[in-house]
Amino acid sequence: MPRTGIQTPGRGGSALAWGAITVDRSLPTPLYRQVYDCVRGQILSGAWRPGDQIPSLRDVVRNQHLARNTVLNAYQQLCAEGYLENRQGAGFFVADVSFDILRAPLEPAEHGGDEMGAGLSSPASTTAAQEEAAASTEYRYDFSYGNLTADAFPVNTWRKLCTEALYADDGKGLGRYFHSQGQLGLRLEIARYLGQARGVQCAPEQIFLTTGVQQSLERLLLLFDPARDRFAMEEPGFPPVRQVVTDRGFDLASIPCDQGHRAYEEALRSSDARLIYATPSHQMPTGIHLGLEARLRLLELAQQTDAYVLEDDYDSVFRFDAQPIPTLTALDSTNRVIYLGTFSKLLAPALRLGYVVIPRRLLPRAQEVLGPYRCGVSLLEQETLRLFMAGGHWDRHVRRMEHTIRARHALLVDEIRRQMPATVTLQGADAGLHLLLTVGNGMDQDQLCRTAAAAGVLVQRTDRYWTDPARAPLDTVMLAYSAIPGNRIAEGVHLLRTAWFGS
Repeated sequence: MPRTGIQTPGRGGSALAWGAITVDRSLPTPLYRQVYDCVRGQILSGAWRPGDQIPSLRDVVRNQHLARNTVLNAYQQLCAEGYLENRQGAGFFVADVSFDILRAPLEPAEHGGDEMGAGLSSPASTTAAQEEAAASTEYRYDFSYGNLTADAFPVNTWRKLCTEALYADDGKGLGRYFHSQGQLGLRLEIARYLGQARGVQCAPEQIFLTTGVQQSLERLLLLFDPARDRFAMEEPGFPPVRQVVTDRGFDLASIPCDQGHRAYEEALRSSDARLIYATPSHQMPTGIHLGLEARLRLLELAQQTDAYVLEDDYDSVFRFDAQPIPTLTALDSTNRVIYLGTFSKLLAPALRLGYVVIPRRLLPRAQEVLGPYRCGVSLLEQETLRLFMAGGHWDRHVRRMEHTIRARHALLVDEIRRQMPATVTLQGADAGLHLLLTVGNGMDQDQLCRTAAAAGVLVQRTDRYWTDPARAPLDTVMLAYSAIPGNRIAEGVHLLRTAWFGS
């Protein structure tokens, strides 16, 4: 008879958890995911407590007749997300974290109408505009952030579906205004994708289509009062967010995110912010991610202070040391997280397609305040994207992009480590579409970028991500790998090495 429950004492003085890890081969869910779900479920239910040792890899492999890598991958993902700790030579243990916030009762769902709208874009800062102009210049070796290579966009499929959308509608839809939150069919597809890929469980009436993160923020800020509701964001952080917030008259608190989670939390508490902008899965630009304990404490803080967290999940599907980390929204049982999504990093920046997922508690106000605004995304693009997603093209495209970006990332990291001297260090190189390079050759950011440009290589400075650029690391620049073909990476790194260190 299998052992169940908690047996004591376990190795290292901790209780030993037994049983409860089972798989069902008749289900379509991958076996690795079933193991992951079982362990996570036992932790969140309270059956396995912080410090408990969980069944060993060998026991689960033997009892469930699984491959060792299947169980190991599940355990490693749980470690990456912060649920487990791998104690060398002792086994896997439940992390010493309070999971109470994940078991908080859901607040009653508030229902309202299903309307929303569009608005005006905020002007980019002078520095951002200058960088975009530089990025548009022809560089043979383009390590700029945010752009994609020409072959990334599925032109032939998109053209075919766009024609199909026109013929199916026969022009009737183009002669009238459409739903202010966006086309229902597309919002259904987005809800499906978010549930499957990012753990965000939402209904289509919670989704508001926008032209990107700046418009998403402009809409959301209409729900709050700049005279009363303070806005907090990460320092360093994404400049367009700072621009929109200050343009709309909100008091902005800069919260240091590069000095550890404790300093981050203390600064947030003292800020008295009602709105907290965060990139927890891949911080922009440092590349760090918010661990599970810090995420739970952020949710607790939002609940205690009647605040909302604006989670910008801009490029988190790209992770190279583990599976993508689930969103903060997926952990939210208190209706305190507003989710910001985009198609720019995976499909095409020029399409200007983004969306917001509003939590239920805020939905009636969002529909009331934003209802008069019309959606800014064209109906033809919406219907083409709906067909693209419904036909399975989106899922295939995401897999292709993940494979492509992973290969380029590995190549860039390998070439930097192979060609650059020991003074060069990498930061944030385990996820996303960019990394930070600290050069250590005596040049400042301006000199590094200018000498690289003279060699035909585009890299970008990082000081614009700081409220006070003088506080940015003197010799750290950004290298991204979504706009450069893989066959140009090695030569691009070689030219950078020559420009910065000589031949």
